Amino acid sequence: ESIPGAHFDVLLDRTHWLTYGYEAPRLTALVSGEAFLTLTKQGTNVAVFPRRGPILRAGFTWPGNTERLLRGTALLIDEPLGRGHVILFTNEPTFRGWWRAMDGLVWNALLLGPAF
Repeated sequence: ESIPGAHFDVLLDRTHWLTYGYEAPRLTALVSGEAFLTLTKQGTNVAVFPRRGPILRAGFTWPGNTERLLRGTALLIDEPLGRGHVILFTNEPTFRGWWRAMDGLVWNALLLGPAF
C-alpha cells in the first residue's frame, strides 16, 4: 500500500559530494507514495534507510509492512551514466517548498553535479 506521508530517518554517506554541508550522519525525510529504490551496485547509495533500529519519526504507516519494505532501500542514489550522473530521489525533495531538510541535497545535485 502507498504511504500517505510519514517522516523516516535515513543514513547519509557523508563522504559523497551530494552530502556536502551536512554534518549529522542522519537526516529525517518525508516519504510518501509507493516507490522504493533498491540499493545500487554501480553507483553510490547516498542516503539509505537503516536495516535495523527505529526509523519512523512521525506519520502514518501500515503496521508490519511499511518499515519492513523501506529497510535497506535507498532514498537517494547517484548513478553514473556515460560521462554524467543520474540523481535518483525516492521522494519529492522540495515538497511544497516547506520540507527544508533536503534543500542542500537538491542544491548540491544542481550546482555540484556538473563538476563531477
